[in-house]
Amino acid sequence: MNLNEALEMRKGLNERIGELHTQVVKSAYQRVIYKEGRDIIEENEVSYADSVKNLEDARIAFRELNRQLRRASFEAVADFQDE
Repeated sequence: MNLNEALEMRKGLNERIGELHTQVVKSAYQRVIYKEGRDIIEENEVSYADSVKNLEDARIAFRELNRQLRRASFEAVADFQDE
């Protein structure tokens, strides 16, 4: 994987973390509609436990990618030609 691909992957992971965070917030409660003397409960698309696990997995992947990028930044060497 080259540097450009790694940075694009990090950008994608960062956006995914934002989406997963929103999913966690939405799955933390159930929507109840009070209608004509009965309650209608709308179930969440993803369970709270699953959404928290997905968010944590994405955060771990993001951290690991950042560590690899940082490690690579110390190993990369550029030679400049003197004029």
